[in-house]
Amino acid sequence: MNIKPGMGKKQLFEILTALAGTRSEGNLPLKGVVDVSLPYMPRKSPIILISNLENDDSISKACSDIRILDFSLTVISPNPIDFELMAKTKARMPIGDPMAYEILKAEREVRLEELRGYGAKVIDWDPNMPFTAVLAQLRA
Repeated sequence: MNIKPGMGKKQLFEILTALAGTRSEGNLPLKGVVDVSLPYMPRKSPIILISNLENDDSISKACSDIRILDFSLTVISPNPIDFELMAKTKARMPIGDPMAYEILKAEREVRLEELRGYGAKVIDWDPNMPFTAVLAQLRA
């Protein structure tokens, strides 16, 4: 995805349009993407990572590297635990052991706090919140 620099509502439209057409493909770890792409990006460029933070052990190191190199990092993380609970509730499926979800939530919070510790702005995206509301949090 390539988006030209800009600002305002037009830029937001460009970003949302580009995001709407993206698909998750492949299994390249974030650290590999960071190592290859950061040398070509201007310092202090804002980087926005949208990830559920699962299934990639390189995320913490990649985010640390991004901040060490003085890039502005925002992490928007759709909460897969809340999404699963919401989906099961709507489908009237049994939720299972609530303690298991509490453990998963605690592990997720540790990971989010780790990223905040690197200096990233981290948004734990509640599945009930529209994306425009998430973007409004970025402006706050």
